[in-house]
Amino acid sequence: MAYGKYILSAVIYEQLQNIRGVGPAIVENTIKSRNINGQFESMDELNNVSYIGMATIEAMRPNITIS
Repeated sequence: MAYGKYILSAVIYEQLQNIRGVGPAIVENTIKSRNINGQFESMDELNNVSYIGMATIEAMRPNITIS
């Protein structure tokens, strides 16, 4: 369980894994997408990442911030 908000542009693998409902495939795809496409401009852009839908984004929202 995360204890604060992680900044999406700086979050690392281990931090993303601490978020409830986020498994290895989501972590890997999120970081891969960020590395290939650059920083996320909004949380909703996570919807473009494989294995992430709106339900996952909403589950992540309390633990992730854009900046």
